[in-house]
Amino acid sequence: MKQVLGFYSLIGSLISFFSLFYLTFIEPLSGPDGIYISLFGLSLMISSILYLVITRFWTKSPAEIDKINIENEMLKKQIEQKELRKKLEE
Repeated sequence: MKQVLGFYSLIGSLISFFSLFYLTFIEPLSGPDGIYISLFGLSLMISSILYLVITRFWTKSPAEIDKINIENEMLKKQIEQKELRKKLEE
């Protein structure tokens, strides 16, 4: 699900980039309308790029990440147990 949202966010940011490019260089809008539309497109583009970077939609799925975290916790506990056993033996 996260990958689908990331993909749509990427498409939205690309569309806003090309729209902003078109409205800025090819057919510029004058007055406050042009400024508001440019600011809206820029904010949409920045927020979607930040969403992609924060969620890292291109990485492993959350289920795999949860499994890795559980395995890491188990390994940490095993290491702690070995250290405690060594201390008790001494």
